[in-house]
Amino acid sequence: MRILVIDDDVTMLWSLCSALRRWGSEVDAATGACAGVRMVASKPFDAVLLDYRMPDHDGVWFLRNAIIPPETKVIVMSGYVDPKALSELKRLGVGDVLEKPFSEDELHDRLQKVSVESTWQRQADYKQTGKETKIREDVHVAHADDRNGRSHPYGAAAPHAA
Repeated sequence: MRILVIDDDVTMLWSLCSALRRWGSEVDAATGACAGVRMVASKPFDAVLLDYRMPDHDGVWFLRNAIIPPETKVIVMSGYVDPKALSELKRLGVGDVLEKPFSEDELHDRLQKVSVESTWQRQADYKQTGKETKIREDVHVAHADDRNGRSHPYGAAAPHAA
């Protein structure tokens, strides 16, 4: 997974990045919302771990100002989010809220959930576009000819003429 971590607490940022890299993720880090907006615009991410309260701007500001593709999942990390802010975060597309302090296991579980949801969404999008049917047709046509270019009714199981 490609993950962007945005947190003003450098110790927390270092700890999260270290754990994520240990789990095999490609990780980028930003120490504030403004830097996070620039980074999320520079390349695609599978997930964004976003601290809610930062000195420059909060998580709502980030979500309103960042161009986040729909396939990028956002997890907000916070010690406290009031109900009004929580509903605003959900409206802005936040997939999950992770309450601080949290364990590495809890973070790992949430990221696995995000990863599974992303895979399901990609599969649904893929099927919806009709690409799956077109690829199957192309594969069938490609395997329906023998080595001499002659059509064979059994496709890939066709005997190869010398």
